Amino acid sequence: MAILLNGQSDFLQRSHLNMIIKIDKSLIRYVTENSLQNNQDIIDGINSFLKLSYDEQHLVIIDLLVIDFLKENFENEIDKSCLQALSNIRNREVGVNKEYLRSFPIHINVTVDEEIKVNEVRVVENPYYPEGKIFEINIYSLCDYQFLGEKVSILSEYDTDVSFYSLIGKKFLHENYTNLKFKDNKINPGYGGNIKKAIEVAVRNQEKTLIICDTDKKAENEPLGNGCTLENVEIEYKKFKDSSILHLLSLDAHEKENLIPASWLQELNMNRTYCVNVLNLENTEFSDRLLFLDFKEGLTKEKYHSSPIIKKYYDPAIQVLGIDLNSLQDKEYIFSKIHSKRWDDYANEILNKKELTEFPDYLKDNINKLGLFISCWIVSGRKDTNKAKQYIL
Repeated sequence: MAILLNGQSDFLQRSHLNMIIKIDKSLIRYVTENSLQNNQDIIDGINSFLKLSYDEQHLVIIDLLVIDFLKENFENEIDKSCLQALSNIRNREVGVNKEYLRSFPIHINVTVDEEIKVNEVRVVENPYYPEGKIFEINIYSLCDYQFLGEKVSILSEYDTDVSFYSLIGKKFLHENYTNLKFKDNKINPGYGGNIKKAIEVAVRNQEKTLIICDTDKKAENEPLGNGCTLENVEIEYKKFKDSSILHLLSLDAHEKENLIPASWLQELNMNRTYCVNVLNLENTEFSDRLLFLDFKEGLTKEKYHSSPIIKKYYDPAIQVLGIDLNSLQDKEYIFSKIHSKRWDDYANEILNKKELTEFPDYLKDNINKLGLFISCWIVSGRKDTNKAKQYIL
């Protein structure tokens, strides 16, 4: 990933994305104890919440007790479309709501906690996912439908990056949760300049944003380069992560190009000469080195000797492959570059043909993490089925 300090554009995938939103059971006690059945702000908040489901803006989760309470106490106040949404939620898989919340690492929780100010966010840990989180908001924030409406985005360096990551998320949902819906989305150019500015603008506009960033490292234990994109992102992310619907997902890889096996690329690009060493490395116990190999630049003997960290990282792979370094000139490749200008086309073609379960073991952690977290940003609702349990992981 190039450093975004030189005026390069970054991109936001804006709107047309969705999230998982739950309303807290504490609403029942709060409304009852304070006699708020006729409170217009509460009614507006409930209507907005249910409209998110009716419009398939988000996967809305409501406990059965809350559904019955809403129907009993607000049936005459709730809009007809929202009543329909409530009935649909009740009829579609209410019994697996807990499984949904446990299966996905991120969701929004609508609460009645008055310590959370209107239009503000409190971020808490997700007890089921150490890397996940729960974004808590006050129900009065829902008086404005747009607060949780369409302002949902994925932020990465290029539009092609966002397209690639989004496709992984769609495939993950399709393969693992065939009872859930996601909407097709389009990529719109976001804010020019560096990614720091993009994060600032997203937070200011109350975009619910997933940031996806690679490491640009050329060995697993190599420190981040000064001024690299991920370092800039982490600095900016720390400013807002405890008060905004914002999450940073960092790949355990050099770049997104490392997430497609070289052998699969070769199948689509037969006219290109690939380094035999790279292809053979896929079939060794050190295939994980392919996660940080620079596919665009390759690894020459000169680069190998220039860094003790890189040397130590690739030594076991070089030894197991029996590569004779003494026979190579400094500028010759130990592992050649294999990047193609058509990589994005090839990657999309591969993702459309392959199941995620077919990815080799060394890639599965990255692929599954991407699929799981992106799913939290693209899921829009349920299909008409009451057999959801068979799809829960």
